[in-house]
Amino acid sequence: MKAIVHIGIETTGTSFIQRYLDLNREKLRSAGYHFIQSAGELNNHAVPAYCVSSKNLDDYFRGVGITTVKERAEFETQFKSEFETELGSLPKSVHTVLISSEHFHSRIESAADMDNVYRLLSSYFDDIKIVCYLREQVTTCTKSYSTFLKSGGRDSFQKYLEKCNPGKTRYNYLDMLKNWERCFGRDSLDVSLFAKDSFLNGSLLDDFTAKIGPSLVGTLDQNVQLENDSLRPAGQILMRAINLSFPLQSKVPEVAEVRRQCKELISRKMAGKGQQPGLEIWQSIYDSFIVSNEKLRQEFFPDTERLFGEPFEMELPRNVIDEEFTELSIEVVSLIRDSGIDIQMPRAYSRFWSVISTCVTDVANFQEVDIKTGPSPVTLSKKDGHMLKNVSINIEKSNRQAAIQLMTLAARVIPNSNVIQKKMAEYLEAAGKNKKSKFLVTYHGGEMPSNSRQLQQLSASYERWLLSLGIESKGAVVQVKDNKVLQANDVPPCANHAPMTGYTIFQAESLDRAIALAKKCPHLELGGTVEVSEISELAFG
Repeated sequence: MKAIVHIGIETTGTSFIQRYLDLNREKLRSAGYHFIQSAGELNNHAVPAYCVSSKNLDDYFRGVGITTVKERAEFETQFKSEFETELGSLPKSVHTVLISSEHFHSRIESAADMDNVYRLLSSYFDDIKIVCYLREQVTTCTKSYSTFLKSGGRDSFQKYLEKCNPGKTRYNYLDMLKNWERCFGRDSLDVSLFAKDSFLNGSLLDDFTAKIGPSLVGTLDQNVQLENDSLRPAGQILMRAINLSFPLQSKVPEVAEVRRQCKELISRKMAGKGQQPGLEIWQSIYDSFIVSNEKLRQEFFPDTERLFGEPFEMELPRNVIDEEFTELSIEVVSLIRDSGIDIQMPRAYSRFWSVISTCVTDVANFQEVDIKTGPSPVTLSKKDGHMLKNVSINIEKSNRQAAIQLMTLAARVIPNSNVIQKKMAEYLEAAGKNKKSKFLVTYHGGEMPSNSRQLQQLSASYERWLLSLGIESKGAVVQVKDNKVLQANDVPPCANHAPMTGYTIFQAESLDRAIALAKKCPHLELGGTVEVSEISELAFG
């Protein structure tokens, strides 16, 4: 009997393919193909779970209620029995079994794991074909972050992105494929790029169907909905806060139900584009894969000039603290209260408010968005303002920075509140931020871009940088077209220094802070230099 094993590289339409196979079970069966069920009706995750050599209980096992080594051993015994029973019950007309799971990509990493996969499958199948699609690594990592959170992940987006490096088999496709090749042989690997112009008829489903059996193309039902599993940044914040407060490994039975309900609520209300890396970060990670990707191209795609396109400037999500976020936060809190878990686990419930602040701060810092001085969020109600005020006071001892941010938002909603004004003054005094100094940053040298696309990218970079300074972009950068240095006759000539081409004035708490902000000035990317000076008015007479 033959097996076709689909390695579901994350964000390459794996769920879409699995729903397609499920929809066409009867048609596939009549043609001699069987989509395995005992390993999971849609995602056959039990196969890779059975093969993971480590006895650690990861999020898959915890998600299905397996919390001890003994329970895992029982799972393995039960899976093997059900797997054998299903295969043994297949009619003789079935000649090929289909197995699909993204856990083949995310879980099977070591040589020992792969040896287990080979031992299991080769015991039942005499012909094994491995199918997978590859997508640019940073895009894969970025788009899989929401799935990571929905599975109980607790890392920030920045921390999660750090895992995207050539040292990880999960993202080093060359190492990953070599591991599969070692056990199953090069001829068994059917590897493609996840790109529409590479698909048969421009269709992922047609392309995958052809890999199963060319005669099946055009005979199966493709009426499958392509679902968006990604969460908007606000949804990612709330999902992470739930995971941090009510972890997957909790032994309290009610926690699993609360997590499930919160996950469904957040997924329904916050579907959309998630956090994105800036161009500089994307380019840096992309460059780290150049060597391995080139070897991958030479071995598997010799006729392709380049595997993955270069990074490009994209619009980054902003204003995660908006009306929808506030409303959904209240809904989540109501859901938690209705479950009664706030009484059963008061410390976890209290921690939920604190970690929301931490998660918001992580997003703001990574995207270089200053919540205190950035663009105003959409209008919130006075009730929302009081909620923010109360949360800020509750967490001020454990997380002063988050307390300041939340109280600042409350001040925007209820600017005349004496309590809020008093607290803001208290926070700012404690942080030493009651008074900011003025600084002048001047631009010298550098070459302006020559084409319109580069100019647009430069303009977008300046807009983000100025936003981080807490000032509007309009009129903030003053360009100097012509200048002339004048000096007295008896003064030695000035040292060679590139003329000033422009300047910006902004406020900062200290010279060190001003320098840190100036280091991110886009003028440096043009090959120019910047000079930072603290300025103040002089009084004469």
